[in-house]
Amino acid sequence: MGKILRVNLSAARISDQSLDKSLARKYLGGIGFCIRWLYDMTGPKTDPLGPENSLIFATGPISGTMWPGSGRLEVAGKSPQTGLIGYSNSGGHFAPYIKYAGYDAIIVEGRSSRPVYLYIEDGRAEIRDASNLWGLDTWETEDCLKEELGEEVKVACIGQAGENLVKMASIVTGKCRVAARTGLGAVMGSKRLKAIVLRGKKGVKVAKPQLFTKLVEMGIESIEKSPFSEHYMEFGTTLLVAPMNSIGRFPTKNHWSGVFSGAEMLSGEYLVEHYRVAKRACFSCRFHCKNVLKLGNEVGDHPEYETLCSFGSNLLIDDPEFVIKANWLCDKYGIDTISLGATIAWAME
Repeated sequence: MGKILRVNLSAARISDQSLDKSLARKYLGGIGFCIRWLYDMTGPKTDPLGPENSLIFATGPISGTMWPGSGRLEVAGKSPQTGLIGYSNSGGHFAPYIKYAGYDAIIVEGRSSRPVYLYIEDGRAEIRDASNLWGLDTWETEDCLKEELGEEVKVACIGQAGENLVKMASIVTGKCRVAARTGLGAVMGSKRLKAIVLRGKKGVKVAKPQLFTKLVEMGIESIEKSPFSEHYMEFGTTLLVAPMNSIGRFPTKNHWSGVFSGAEMLSGEYLVEHYRVAKRACFSCRFHCKNVLKLGNEVGDHPEYETLCSFGSNLLIDDPEFVIKANWLCDKYGIDTISLGATIAWAME
């Protein structure tokens, strides 16, 4: 069975804990682990921004394998937004590298007396000084860490929003893959944990390789035969703009309406035609739906459907370049685009 990395930043203590077989069988992994652990570790009196809160990064049982879509990362903690259990997930490559670095989950508790980052490589971990990174945005932080440690490392970090305990702060991996919901970036900032950096070559072994490979092939065939897949591969979640607008479900003017006259300018078709320069995929994903856009000298991923609503139609804005830039700024500062857009829409009304 696997291992859990336990980190107490108050005591600067790191330890390994064996993964309980009964826990794995009952809760599988990912969100199952997160909810069980949070139920056990936190309570009604736990301060979400206090050292007693736990911040959990968890993988699933097939993370790091070639199973389609197995690259999802689950992050959880008591939410500063709601005071309840909070969780968020993201794509990218961070979750598989938790496995490759030797762990199934990382549980962070306590609070450091100074800014730090956690470095993990092949079953060993270190708490390192991050004073030089504090104050940088997430893109700058990742660039600095990769310059120091090598391009192959995977980084999850917070920006200025998390450092300043903004309750809609997010955790960003790979610059544009974001665990954005429920303010978990603020929890990470409250612990003065700027980043987690992974490097590993441990790999993942499956119990029945031949059967697993056969099932993977069947899964891939099913995906590729789906009439939905071709359109999704081309546009990602932005494909939803036109159909949702056509049926009156495209959030507009702080949800006063479901139809936006400028929807075409925010559509995936428009973004691809005018701004796309490349495509990329999350780990082991057949959809490779991420469109890389370019504005001036800057390059980044396309806004997801929810962001196009939040910074576009819900604010009565039909300027795609504004929405793209706002999305990238949120990724840099580490802010949830949905919460921020909804707050602006409320203030606008």
